[in-house]
Amino acid sequence: MKKNEEDKHWRTVLNTKFLSGDELPKEGKVVTILGYKKEIFFSPKAKADEEHIVLDLKGIVKPVILSNRKSKQISKALDTPYMNKWIGGNILLFPVKEKHFGEYFNVITIKKATLAPKMELTPESPKWVQALESYKAGTITEETIKSYYKISDVNMLKIKNGG
Repeated sequence: MKKNEEDKHWRTVLNTKFLSGDELPKEGKVVTILGYKKEIFFSPKAKADEEHIVLDLKGIVKPVILSNRKSKQISKALDTPYMNKWIGGNILLFPVKEKHFGEYFNVITIKKATLAPKMELTPESPKWVQALESYKAGTITEETIKSYYKISDVNMLKIKNGG
């Protein structure tokens, strides 16, 4: 059977509590670590409830379960093993296909994020009209605009006021 654009793997549509590699774009996503917390959930491997650490991330709604592997990758990406110093740090999450239990899975891999400087959004910018129309339509928020562009308070007010 030929794979086409409409094909969806069942893992991508499950409503899971934690982020999986199948939910990430192939090119990855740069996120900011907002914090971490303990969660207790059932482990099929241990057949019991286990305590785990999860990361809350800006840019992704679901938290990420922190494993030894991901901890080492974050430590390397942010140049520190201390979790309290990870907060506010930017990392790149991307999927990598690996074989586990005889089946291939997209697992979350972490690298250092290389952030390009944000373009300034002004009425003269090529993206101004698009941002203005999207804001008016309600498809983007002020937070979204500020996450992609450097924008002054005056120009943000212009967008809020319709131009």
